Amino acid sequence: AITSAFEKYNSNTGYVAPSPTKNNTHHEAVQAFSHWTHCVTNWQLMVVDCQGGFDAARQCFMLTDPAVHCTSNIRFGRTN
Repeated sequence: AITSAFEKYNSNTGYVAPSPTKNNTHHEAVQAFSHWTHCVTNWQLMVVDCQGGFDAARQCFMLTDPAVHCTSNIRFGRTN
């Protein structure tokens, strides 16, 4: 469960939140995750629309409801 402030870190249309966010969350790791998914799939996929919160107790981001961009425009539906 996401217990911290809910934030949107990036979108499926090019938005990237300023870091730190208005809640003082430094989210470079989330942006790096999106980039990593693009690289590790040989530029075929990219996980975007990252949103959720930072779990300070576990020192990790809890993300929900992502979108996946793919070189096959119909593979993941209308958010691709």
